[in-house]
Amino acid sequence: LGVQYDSTRSLFMFVLALFIVGIIVEIIGKIVYIGLTLKVHDKTKLFTIRLIVEILSGWLVLFTVDEFMTSITIPPITEFILALLMALIEAALDRDYAKKP
Repeated sequence: LGVQYDSTRSLFMFVLALFIVGIIVEIIGKIVYIGLTLKVHDKTKLFTIRLIVEILSGWLVLFTVDEFMTSITIPPITEFILALLMALIEAALDRDYAKKP
């Protein structure tokens, strides 16, 4: 996948930064999702909108942390694939994924 990092410490710092930035982006993503689905009642559309918001939020977190940390390099396609996988796993494991919050 082309991921390169300098040390185990930098990898640990990357994961820690992912959690911190992820919390902030998750809150913003939830607000965006609520705003986009105010008048949507179809479960398929709710699912699609949430999936898109989750993918974009996940990618934004990965991209932001990767850009600020010079000790780790992740190619953009790998960032997107990871964001897609995280969103799909969340959708598969969350029973109420297509419901409004």
